[in-house]
Amino acid sequence: MIVFDPDLSPADVKSFRLVCKACKVIAATRLFRRVRLSRLNVHKDAFIQISLHSSLATYVKELVWYELDLEAWMPIAAEFHGEFSDNAEAQSVGIESFTALMLAASYDSELFWIPCQSSTKTADSLNVAQAMASLVETSAGLRGLKGHVLNARATFLATLRRLPSLATFHNCRMPGNQVMEYLGYELCADLFYNQQNNSLHYSNQGFFSFLLPALKQLGTQIHSLHYADEWMYTGLTGLTVGDVRAFQYITSLDLSISGTPHDAPDKSSSGLLSALTNITGLAQLRLRIGYLHASIRKLLQKARWPRLFLFELAETVGYSHDSQLLSFLKVHAASLRRLRLLHCKMTMGHIIQMRKAGCFKLKSIEVVDMNAEQTFTKERILACVSGRYDYDLLIAPCRPPKTTVIATSDTMPDSHVWLTPSFSEFESSDSYKQTLADEH
Repeated sequence: MIVFDPDLSPADVKSFRLVCKACKVIAATRLFRRVRLSRLNVHKDAFIQISLHSSLATYVKELVWYELDLEAWMPIAAEFHGEFSDNAEAQSVGIESFTALMLAASYDSELFWIPCQSSTKTADSLNVAQAMASLVETSAGLRGLKGHVLNARATFLATLRRLPSLATFHNCRMPGNQVMEYLGYELCADLFYNQQNNSLHYSNQGFFSFLLPALKQLGTQIHSLHYADEWMYTGLTGLTVGDVRAFQYITSLDLSISGTPHDAPDKSSSGLLSALTNITGLAQLRLRIGYLHASIRKLLQKARWPRLFLFELAETVGYSHDSQLLSFLKVHAASLRRLRLLHCKMTMGHIIQMRKAGCFKLKSIEVVDMNAEQTFTKERILACVSGRYDYDLLIAPCRPPKTTVIATSDTMPDSHVWLTPSFSEFESSDSYKQTLADEH
């Protein structure tokens, strides 16, 4: 139907909903399927208002929590000027004043319902006290993060319970083009990503403070989780053994894990491993992996998911894992039907081993690798692995060696490996970025 045309703007969909009674339900399904939440008051207020309208709340199936780490933003005026050299807003008020504007905004509870919690960023440290005074009369006082979380968590959980169809949590970094209006100026989220202090990162604050507790409280309601690390080191090492029960009802899991420090202790990932290996009903698993400490690689050795139907693995930093990956696939061969490998250096030797195993019942297989030395159609690879196609015919006439890296020729390279995978459909277009909780 035309209402689902991806080229239609949210405003057009709203118009259909208002003027065409026949389109009302269908338009609402698109407009309210996903709602967004972040530290911004405008997002929180819209989220609550949608939940209070039962006629709208029933359409909400997914909650997208956008992370914005205000505490890690540490501008130093002398070094910060270059970041704004081409920024029209900064030029209009002066760079010193614009820095002060951002600082005031980060602490203002009128803009953020969880304002910046850092006590180290002061006007004196930026040497812009006078400029700040000319822009704002007051800014929000510093409040403890713990107090914010305790006061807001109960409201958050109550709001979730008013969304009967909610089944999916998304968690990722706020898009850089998210605009925040403050004192008549427009601030984009990517401005707060400049001059980051890595030692101050509190990765995925919304996930650990709100979504994780909600997973424990809501039980079987949430069965799909899509998580992407906010920074270069994963925040999932913060999981504890006590967090295991938060994942017990998850059936679809999508993780973009950025990495762990090289010197991280082995036990740093024990909570994550326990959480993942104890998900008994997992049917779909998508993993995007950066550099990972050896302890996380144990996942392929320890995990046993008897219902695993779909498995997708993407890596950008290779390591010697051939035997681990093949053993993992064999263990799950009875249930596995869809397999997708991205940048995993799949070779002819792997195809031979999978064929010899004689246990795979795959219905689809995709191998994506921009550095592939040989390509085959998905159908031929699938038939060979399943034993329905002779290997000698597959490799004829070129007969590549077993070490040859392969790919499926009819699969487009995945350009979203480092984005939240499940967001690639709607974060890639400007029009769809506005459809999350759009009627507010």
